[in-house]
Amino acid sequence: MALNIAEGNGKFSTKDRCRFIEHARTAALQAAASLDIVAVRRSPLKRKAAEGKALLSDSVRMLVAWQRSISGEYPETDRHFGQEGTLVGLSGGRLLCVFRSRLGHPFYSISANRGAMWSKPEVLRLSPGGEPFNQPCAPCPISKLPDGRFVFLFHNVKPEGGGWYPRDPLWIAVVRETPGVTENAGLYFSKPKVVIYNDGVPGGPFKDFEIIITVHRDYGAPEIVITENGIAQEDQLDTDGRIRDTYRRDYLAAHLEQIGNALADGAKVRGYCCWSLLDNFEWDMGWGQRFGLIHVDYQTLKRTVKESGWWYRDFIGQQGRKNHV
Repeated sequence: MALNIAEGNGKFSTKDRCRFIEHARTAALQAAASLDIVAVRRSPLKRKAAEGKALLSDSVRMLVAWQRSISGEYPETDRHFGQEGTLVGLSGGRLLCVFRSRLGHPFYSISANRGAMWSKPEVLRLSPGGEPFNQPCAPCPISKLPDGRFVFLFHNVKPEGGGWYPRDPLWIAVVRETPGVTENAGLYFSKPKVVIYNDGVPGGPFKDFEIIITVHRDYGAPEIVITENGIAQEDQLDTDGRIRDTYRRDYLAAHLEQIGNALADGAKVRGYCCWSLLDNFEWDMGWGQRFGLIHVDYQTLKRTVKESGWWYRDFIGQQGRKNHV
């Protein structure tokens, strides 16, 4: 399963988002085509590269088709714009995409043809015909458990106008699918359980540990990948050309320490992705938020490694040396 841990919010126009999606699609497909890795001569690695290229191409096409469906259903306002979809497989070869919105509810869409076309987005409910999930515009990932059920993470049950906040508390629910039921994709959710409640106080890195251990202990010890963990700031170039983002270094160090503690307690954390390598286009803030370990001058595209980037390089190197002792 995947966990998304990030900080940042804002607003950007739907028109510009859609334009960016088309550019991203082209760039991603070009990247997929370049994954042949011609310098690698051993056939198993070549085969893995080919499999990776096919998987990336399929994923890009599915998500672009889904994004076009969302934009096509709701072209009149960016309040309806769907974001951060997560994909899981259902019975009968169907795909389910669950995603956040700015309407106060998570939505879902179904594809019966491997992501080529998607159904009209519907509000996600606790059961077919049941009460809708209420939450602000916040990540709401759904992932498959080892026993075939699903686990759903969402934020709060009393949003204020469907905007960005509050994102507290964090809830979790187990999901069962009933094949043959079309309404609500045949999904029945258990009574949601509070994982974290901060009462308005920022959670901090220890909450990473709590989330990971809760999922490990109570939901079948699935393998976990932290797919996004980072912080946005208005990074500034100093007069000597350096970016001294000690706040990002300290943030990452604290979170990684807690993830290491979860590993030591037996959690199956199989991967960690820092968000992000480069400063990039963000869904609602455009170029206004800088998450990167590497600074990008958006006028010249010049890249400058920030202090956090050099720290992260050294941190990774230290882990490699530890694993070979």
